[in-house]
Amino acid sequence: MAPTKLFNIFLLIAAIALLINVGSYGVTESSDARYAEISRKMFVSGDYMHPDLLDVHHYHKPPLTYQITALGYSIFGINTFGARFFLQIAILIQLILVFQLSKLLFNNEKTALWASIIYFSFPLVLISSRNLTTDAFLATFELLTVYCWVVYRKKGAIKWLYFFTISLALGFLTKGPVVFIVPLIFILFFNTSERAKHNINIHHLLAWLLFIAIAGSWFFYLVAENSIFLDYFLGRQTAERFSENVFGRTEPFWYFLVFSPLVGLPWFLVLLYLLKINKRLIKYRSTYLTLLMSCVIPLIFFSISSSKRILYILPIYSMLAILTTQLFTLTGEHKLKPIKYIVIIFIFLYFFIFVFHFVFFYFIFFFFFFFF
Repeated sequence: MAPTKLFNIFLLIAAIALLINVGSYGVTESSDARYAEISRKMFVSGDYMHPDLLDVHHYHKPPLTYQITALGYSIFGINTFGARFFLQIAILIQLILVFQLSKLLFNNEKTALWASIIYFSFPLVLISSRNLTTDAFLATFELLTVYCWVVYRKKGAIKWLYFFTISLALGFLTKGPVVFIVPLIFILFFNTSERAKHNINIHHLLAWLLFIAIAGSWFFYLVAENSIFLDYFLGRQTAERFSENVFGRTEPFWYFLVFSPLVGLPWFLVLLYLLKINKRLIKYRSTYLTLLMSCVIPLIFFSISSSKRILYILPIYSMLAILTTQLFTLTGEHKLKPIKYIVIIFIFLYFFIFVFHFVFFYFIFFFFFFFF
């Protein structure tokens, strides 16, 4: 069967897996509950420009995530399924983009299929699908931005330049300037290996003006209402967020260096092995270096930043999945045994954890049922 057809089947299975129990439990985690409630208030009040929680305005994030969640409420009602529905759509879009981007970079549909499967298997991706925050939406727009740029750079069609800036602007309306980090690093390295089809022209100016109009729309609206918002956005939400413990999320420098491999198992270990035996491919002006630096540099950036949450690094895992799959494809059969052992060990480990939780749950249930 053709890889594209297999991908469509995989996408259907992924959709069922994501949606089947998404509304079966409440929004209990603090960020989860906060985003759900702000979105509910937005939907009920009809005010989509001033995020509000318990009559306190929340302007520390742009409103797009709240607005998307409010749309879920309008379709499915005010419930947890409605709150989390578009998170699942975001993950499915990411899978499509990983498939298409991998195919575009390496012209191999089989590799692209496995890249999307590996990406979906990352624990962090599942976490993001169940945690109502900006991160899944931001990762989607960042990945879409990278894809649009690669298409534009390879094919030279001007419309993709506009799609690029529109996607970047929507990412900005999701979480602000942090949207630039992964796409900018990818573009800087990718441009060294892929020559431009066009010189800078009027379309570049118009595309960036379109970005400013879309990305700045909410900010311009609020500043027009009250000029004090200008200092708030430029100071507290940008410079101070990076350098100071403004929101009480300071973690040690090594936080991401320790936890990023854990939420990327087992493929993080596989990638380290593949990099070791294929190090000749990681050279200047190569797609391999572009993908690797798109993982490493953001990881360093977020490690330096004082504000840390594990989902901040979600966008790098799409690059990691594509790089891992392509290196795996190029590796000789005789060198793949260690990878097979790693994967088998983790399959048994995950199975053991699942069975243990299942047995433990029913043991507790019957214990209380019979003795209390």
